[in-house]
Amino acid sequence: MIPHLKVLDLKDTLVQLDQLKKEKKSLENEKQELETRWGHFSSQQIEQLQQWNLYLQLYQCKKSRFKSSWKEEYAIEVLDEGNDKICFALIHEEEEGPQLPVPAIPLPVRGPVELEKALSDQDKRIAVIEDRLEEFAYRKLGDLRYTYAVLNDRYELKATGQQKHSWHNGSMNMVEAWIPKAEEEETSAALNEAGIYFETEQPVPEEKTPILLRNKKVSSLFEPIGSLFSLPEYTELDLTPFFAPFFLMFFGFCLGDAGYGLVLLLALLLFGKKLGPENKGIVRLAQLLGLSTVAFGILTGTVFGVNLIQNPPSWLEGYNSFMLVEDQLFNLALAFGGVQIIFGLVIKMVNQKLQYGWIYTVSTGGWILLIIGLGLVGGSAPETMIKKIGAGSSLLGAGLILFFNDPKANILVRIGKGLWELYGITGVFGDLLSYIRLFALGLSSAILGLVINSIGLSILESNPYLGPVFFVIFLIIGHGLNFFIAGLGAFVHPMRLTFVEFYKNAGFTGGGMAYKPFKKHYKNDKS
Repeated sequence: MIPHLKVLDLKDTLVQLDQLKKEKKSLENEKQELETRWGHFSSQQIEQLQQWNLYLQLYQCKKSRFKSSWKEEYAIEVLDEGNDKICFALIHEEEEGPQLPVPAIPLPVRGPVELEKALSDQDKRIAVIEDRLEEFAYRKLGDLRYTYAVLNDRYELKATGQQKHSWHNGSMNMVEAWIPKAEEEETSAALNEAGIYFETEQPVPEEKTPILLRNKKVSSLFEPIGSLFSLPEYTELDLTPFFAPFFLMFFGFCLGDAGYGLVLLLALLLFGKKLGPENKGIVRLAQLLGLSTVAFGILTGTVFGVNLIQNPPSWLEGYNSFMLVEDQLFNLALAFGGVQIIFGLVIKMVNQKLQYGWIYTVSTGGWILLIIGLGLVGGSAPETMIKKIGAGSSLLGAGLILFFNDPKANILVRIGKGLWELYGITGVFGDLLSYIRLFALGLSSAILGLVINSIGLSILESNPYLGPVFFVIFLIIGHGLNFFIAGLGAFVHPMRLTFVEFYKNAGFTGGGMAYKPFKKHYKNDKS
């Protein structure tokens, strides 16, 4: 049963609010029209002129009918002049003034000044009603949520009923539905207990099977990130547990300041519970990202923009040699990229094995050999043997790509397609270079932090009394802005590396439909 609400009162209030807003709009139009044609004035100013025996007449006519000689004969002030029309005021000392051969405009009852006052009063009336509605929403929020849940349940029940097939005047009905494999036994028991005949069968590849992700505790925290792109198809691997550790490291790499990570971690530890149980997973994910940032901040020697490698405190001397400098961070970003690209190709091989058979994995394996081989050949290792192994790996990989790229095609088509695929090696290098953004974002965040500290120190030294106060304020605002901008980049760019570079090399197609079980959303039905 839907709880009783004073719907009529609410409707009357909404109608009243709508009417007030329309009246406000009308007042705004009237004010704008008067100001455009006659300027900013009040009716009191017109009455005051009349007390001084000065009378006003307003005219509006086509410019072709306005004679310039009128300006010499009468006291005329042109107030507005457009392409075609002209508006002017005629001032005279007698109540019955001269009559010009163009139509006069009646003096407005109220001017823009009075309309401003009317608009202000209208805003107050609207604010009173909006406050009343806000109070109503606050008091009735529980009933509104309950009503929404009940109506939603009814809608889904009706939609499900429209999908059933009925025979014998509805005495026999058939409904098709999806259930997760793990819930088959429980569902079967419930149907048997209810005396309902049913049959089960496995989905076939041609069917659009809904997707229910089942990840472990930590990996499940990253499901909202993966769902921003797409769910996997039914026959595809869910890549959430595979991109999760990379995303965690990439976020820390991009933000790269132990101080910022510590602030994020402490803030969520202290205030995370206030975000409610529905956001518990998001809070834990953010805490993990904070931990990652602390770890990478220690690795890069950056705390609130202070470079601990160049300016180590006395207690850190001897330990800062473990921290990474710019060149090492640059190479680390490329190494992360190479590992994730090759890892993506391995996942693609697994997907191909599951979907099409092992023969389709050979070409992808060739890509892995080719990339590793080129890495060994182009690397800085001086050993001739390593370069020979790299060259051999590259040739073998290229051969596998040439002859196994399409197992169903004939040999000539395979070679043609293989040559075209080998041209894609430029794309692999492009993907690899894309990971340099990890290094660039971390470096830019550190440099901005350093600049903020430098400006802050100059403020501190500028005045012995006010300097410390403005120094603290500037550091809080400066590092707060840097934290926000760097944090945003640290979230968006790893997401791009995941969805573009990693998903592409993993052969992820996506397009899966989320599994939404038919169920009662509000169990404590008051009926």
